[in-house]
Order: sequence, then C-alpha cells, then structure tokens
Amino acid sequence: MGISSKAARFLMEMALEKPFSGSIMALGVQELSFFAFQLPRIAQQVGLSSNEMPDPTPSTERATDKQLFRALGFSEILRTDVEVFEGAELRLDLNSAEGPPAECRERFDCVLDGGTLEHVFHLPNALANIFHLTKVGGRIIHMNPAHNYIDHGFYSFSPTLFVDYYTENGFIVEKCLLFSHTRDVENEEWIAGEYTPGSLDEVHFGGLDDRLYDVFFVATKTEKSTCTRVPQQGTYRRVWKDGSYQKFHADSDERKRIVDAATKRPEWLQRRFDQAAVKSASLTKWLRRPSERKDFPLAGAKRY
Repeated sequence: MGISSKAARFLMEMALEKPFSGSIMALGVQELSFFAFQLPRIAQQVGLSSNEMPDPTPSTERATDKQLFRALGFSEILRTDVEVFEGAELRLDLNSAEGPPAECRERFDCVLDGGTLEHVFHLPNALANIFHLTKVGGRIIHMNPAHNYIDHGFYSFSPTLFVDYYTENGFIVEKCLLFSHTRDVENEEWIAGEYTPGSLDEVHFGGLDDRLYDVFFVATKTEKSTCTRVPQQGTYRRVWKDGSYQKFHADSDERKRIVDAATKRPEWLQRRFDQAAVKSASLTKWLRRPSERKDFPLAGAKRY
C-alpha cells in the first residue's frame, strides 16, 4: 500500500474538480514515497489551495497519509486493517462476511483503496465491506495493480472488473484510468489514459510492454446502489448484444486495419520489416505493424 507523488498529484486534481470533505476511510495505512515538503509544491502545481499543508522547507521527513488526506480536504481520517500494528484505527478483515461494525456503516464520505484489494482473497466480501463503509453520495477510489505485478498480491485487476461491477450495482462511475510507470515511481514519467469499455481489445493478449500498469477508478454511491448484483463481463455482453463472436473478431480486425492504414507501408517493405523484427528483438517494437506495437494503449494519454 503506497502513494507516489504522481498519484498524490492526481488525487489533488480530483479534489480540484470535485472537492473532498468530511471523513475518509483508508484501507490500510498508506506509505508515501516522497517527502513532506513536496506536498505544498504538488498542490501549487495543480492549483489546489489548502490550509492543511506541511512545512515547505526541504527536509528528509517523509510525507504521511494523514498529511495528504488533510491537504485533500478531509477533516476526519481513519484507517482500517486486518491487524492494527501499523497504526490503523479500526481492525477489520475485508474477507469477512460479517461486515464493518454498526458505528462505521454508511459513515464515510470517501473510502480509499490505495493498493489493498489485491491482497484480499474474498473479493465479493471485500467489495461488500467497502460498500457498507461508504455513505450515500460518498466516493470509492481504487488504486490497484493491473499488469506486471506478479506475486505482489493474490490478484491483478483489469479495468473492466471495476466498471462492470459498479455499473451493475447502480453506482455512478466518475473515472476509470490506466496508469503506466516504471519501478522508479518518483523520478521517471507516469502515463495515464482514460479507459472506456472495449478500448483495450487490441492489446488484451500480450499487447503491453514491460512497464507496470495500475487501475485508478472512482465511483459514487447512490441511493439505488447495491453490492449484491453479479456482473457479466462487458466484453461478452457486447458480443451477445451484437449477436455473434465472429462479428466481435471481425470488428477487432477492422480496428487493427484502420490503425495500420494510418501509417501504411508498401507490402514488400512490411515483409522486410517483419523479417527483421524476427531477427532483432531490440528493434521489434519499431518494425512491427502499427497495431502490433506496444505503445501506451489508450488515446489522449497524459504524462506526469
């Protein structure tokens, strides 16, 4: 469970678009990978003003999750974990079907999953617990691994899980982003793109590079929201609606053809490139057809 300066900046951008207030429940005590004096600098870059900022004088003091949450606008901060030795205020096993204690039900304006869900085996119970912690009108934020986190937790998550589950259960989906970054989360660039259902169809079999990918998802609970409806995966619901799996593949092939045509090469030259790509792994990305290159997979990407 951790938040980088890039993730903190994105949370601040969210606070600027739609201000946070009231109470937040964080799933686990979050470890921040940057210094406390950087918080006011990040806020200044974003244009977020807050009276709750640490001293901007450079020091080696690490920023804390409570400092970040106060800067975002929260006045009440609680953390929950299966054990409380790291400083969590509430002991709660997200695997449990019993749910949170009565005094915590529908209490929080925001529930933040900053990298906990992948470590919880019983996902339906965990999602139900998150539902019960959140008040009507409150926001749920997930920041979870999607790719290249082998054995980091039990799971890595496709964006479709969050979109399909929360849509099926009557939430308002506010944002769904895919982040890409290296292991050096502080000093190297992050790339973020907006996910929509179907936007990753061309890369879902081996189409990503060796960077790390994360899902950043936000949904708002409504009076009609539930936690019991079981979603069907959106990709296949679209196939059923269209009437045939063959049409799904034909549409995918057509999208690839359009991408390739945008930078079309003569077929004799492409054959040479294909042959060279087999012989030279280091040049493979640049020699492949455009639809097969492992660039960041979403359009309109923003760089941090």
